[in-house]
Parts: sequence; structure tokens; C-alpha cells
Amino acid sequence: MRAAILLVGHELLSGHTRDSNGHWMAGQLHRRGTPLDCILTIDDTPVRIAAALVSLAKGGCDLILVSGGLGGTHDDTTLRGVALAMGVPLEVDPAILTMVERHWRRGEARRGRSDLSAEQVQTYLRRMATVPLGSIGLPNRVGIAAGIRVRVMGATVVCMPGVPSELQDIFADAIEPLLGNHPRPFLQEVRCVARESELFPHLDALVLAHPSVVVGSYPQSGGIVTVRLEGAQAAVEAAAAQFLTALPPGTTAVTDLSAFGSVDPDRGPNA
Repeated sequence: MRAAILLVGHELLSGHTRDSNGHWMAGQLHRRGTPLDCILTIDDTPVRIAAALVSLAKGGCDLILVSGGLGGTHDDTTLRGVALAMGVPLEVDPAILTMVERHWRRGEARRGRSDLSAEQVQTYLRRMATVPLGSIGLPNRVGIAAGIRVRVMGATVVCMPGVPSELQDIFADAIEPLLGNHPRPFLQEVRCVARESELFPHLDALVLAHPSVVVGSYPQSGGIVTVRLEGAQAAVEAAAAQFLTALPPGTTAVTDLSAFGSVDPDRGPNA
């Protein structure tokens, strides 16, 4: 299975909002051994959303995870774009309307009754229940908007709200079961007190000798370079041994024992 992430929202492109959903989902996919082809960020224009979905599906992505644009306000246009990509109309889905009404009542029980009239509430909820024909609604235990699952040109597309807590709730219930159990990549880090320019010949040799290992080089402040190796355990350990042996005399290198084992999605290369 190959995956892609599509982040929707002008607020992301303008720099007003810092994305956390893409980072979080990428880590979850990586930890479960699901390759991620790309993370795309686009604005709220339905035609651009549709074009991105079609391009990703044609490119061979089996699973497309979409974040943002599912609420009931004017700029929540994600599902219009999804409908365009599918070539189907939008409709008020009775089952999804019932779902978001239940979510609304739960929210009122927590925060108190809204100042909106009954008619305004119904208009707002019907907007969130207006979905592409054939959509499957996904419960949201945190907020109001339902998640939506559809098929676009053979790819499974799962649309989730942009609020991180809501996205993570829907991800756990609706996406994790799709991922299955794939081998998790093994990780080893070597931290070198050296300039990256001094290491590049050894990194080139490492990549040639161990093509199945993903080799990353991450310079840090203080003259430290972290070399990160990911892949099957035996291949990673062999690559690490070669790298340590080949380092020039006088180079201080420390294998980060805390990084041994399966990849932690919350751990960055400079953690």
C-alpha cells in the first residue's frame, strides 16, 4: 500500500496556521510500515482539490488522507472538490445528517445550548451532511463534523476535520485498520563530531554498498552531524558497522543506543 497526504486550507499556505496533522500522520504511517509518497498542501478551491486527488490516484496512491475543510462555513469546500474528482453530485446524506446531529447534541451537553435558532442549527448541520454521492460517514467522538470515506479512481480517500484531536480520533478508528501489520523499519543513528563535507565520500560509499538502507545526513549546531540509517535490521547494522569503520582518523562518532529499534514517529532526526 502506498499513501499520500493532502492538507487543505488557505491558512496553511499563508503561514497563519502551522501544520501538525501532516507531521503526525506521516509518523503514524511510517511506524506501521506504510510508504508515504508525498504531503501536498493546497488552498480551498474545489477544482484544485479535485485535480490533486485525481493526480495522486493516477500516480498509484492506494490511500489518500485529506485534512481540513469539512465544517459548515463558507470556506469548507473539501467535499465539493472530492465530488468533482469522483464525477458525482453532492447530496444531503440522511445517515450522515443523523450522525452530525448526534455529535451536535453531545457538544451541547458539554458546553451548553447554542445561541443559534433551531433553523440555523439545521442549516449548519445539513451543510456538513452534504457529501458526494456514495460517501461513507465516519464518526467523530471529539467534534461535530463527520469523517468521509470514498473511492476516487480506485484509491481510498479518507477526509477528516483539520482540528488535530478530531483527526486523530477518526484516524484511530477508520485508518489504522486499513494499514495492516507491515514490518516496521529498524533505525540506528550515528552522531559524528565532524563537518558534513568531511563525511560525504563515506556516505556515498554507504549508499552504494547498502541500497536497501535509507541513509539520512542531518547537520546540527555545535559541529555535530547525525547520520540516520533505516531499513531491515541486518542491513542497517551492517551499514552502521561499515560507516564507523570507514570514518577518518580523529573523527569522534557515537552510536545513539536510544535510537535502536523500530522507528518512533514522534522522534525527529535531531531529537
